[in-house]
Amino acid sequence: MYGVPHYLGQSLVNIISVYRVNWLRARARFHRWLEELTLTKNEMEWTTQFFFRKAEEWDSHLAPSLGNGQVAYAERQKAMWQAMGEEAHKQFVKIRPDA
Repeated sequence: MYGVPHYLGQSLVNIISVYRVNWLRARARFHRWLEELTLTKNEMEWTTQFFFRKAEEWDSHLAPSLGNGQVAYAERQKAMWQAMGEEAHKQFVKIRPDA
């Protein structure tokens, strides 16, 4: 047939099946990337929420009955988790401004 590649005696059916397989592979790859993008966006949110939740946990450990060293330790842990949450949020907003 005119305009249809005919490589090494392959029939038109074989050529079409090759194109179909390549299209299906590309489609599957596209859907894997969509799934990966969805997971990555969710993981960014989960990570930030985890850090802020840990800061809240350490804040709840603070009590007037604790000694100075225990209060200092809890305050330091709270500040660390809070800073990690803020930094994660700041970095993720740079990557994904719609968040």
